[in-house]
Amino acid sequence: MESITLPIWVFWLLIIVIVILIIFILIRDKGVRNGVKKLFSSITKKIKRARIKGKIDKEKEKKAVLIRKLGESIWEKEIDVSNLDKVKDGLKKLKDEESKVLNEIENLNSKIEKYKEDFGNFKKDQEIKIKENEEEKKPFDMEFKDIGNELNKIEKDVKEEEKLSVTNEKAIKSAEKEIEKVEKDEYLSNIEKKTKKEEIEKNIKKLKAEEPEIVKKLESLNKDKEMSKKKFDEIKSKISEYNDRIKSFKEEQKAKENEIDKIISDLEKKKKALDTEKREIDKQEDDLFEKIGGEVVVNRVENKELSDIYSQIDNIEKKIIELESKIETE
Repeated sequence: MESITLPIWVFWLLIIVIVILIIFILIRDKGVRNGVKKLFSSITKKIKRARIKGKIDKEKEKKAVLIRKLGESIWEKEIDVSNLDKVKDGLKKLKDEESKVLNEIENLNSKIEKYKEDFGNFKKDQEIKIKENEEEKKPFDMEFKDIGNELNKIEKDVKEEEKLSVTNEKAIKSAEKEIEKVEKDEYLSNIEKKTKKEEIEKNIKKLKAEEPEIVKKLESLNKDKEMSKKKFDEIKSKISEYNDRIKSFKEEQKAKENEIDKIISDLEKKKKALDTEKREIDKQEDDLFEKIGGEVVVNRVENKELSDIYSQIDNIEKKIIELESKIETE
């Protein structure tokens, strides 16, 4: 008996229908329904409380900033506050340290800028020298190229003439051997031998007549080659001098750059350490300002210049109390 296989979508459809039926049955159950309501209500309350706490934290941050500002105002305006002489002495000491650190930072910044400026001027001078030498070298580069081409042509002509001289020499030897063959040829009459020998000797004479011209031309070419080679070497030496100077200027520039980078890097490290020290002083100052401000908030110092800050702090405190009461009612 064959088994019946249902399509996969039918299986998932049945699962969904079963889940919906279960949910429907649970919703109709009053106890389950109340439990779901309580769960959602609890989650909603927690979310609301978290939001209110977030607002309270922000207001407390604002209050802390205002308290520091209050302490700073009392310090800057030199308002007399009892029982805070030690705190003020501590602030004075910190301000002296801060002033010293700021002066050191300023001094380091000036040194760094001076080193950068000096290197910038040095680099500019080096680049001018490099450019001048490159411009002076250009005509020699062109002449070097021209003489190189000329020397190549002469060497090519020398090879051609040497090749021609060798060819003539071989032709002469070949002709001389031909005369020997003619003399030994038994089938030729004396008249035929004489005629052939005269023709070959005439050709040998012509080839030998060309030889002095080839030698003379070779001597001239070799002389030109020697002169061109000498000039070529002189220009090559001159170009080498320019290249050495340019290379020297570039190496000096690189060495100076490495030296300045090292100095500036060391100065930057010192500056970084001073920046850290400055941040630590600022933190300690903020703590003391907050201490002064906190004392004055509790024991109000009568001063018109501080009334605005007092008012802002009072409004924030009022808002914090309202928000805290909201949490209690939730």
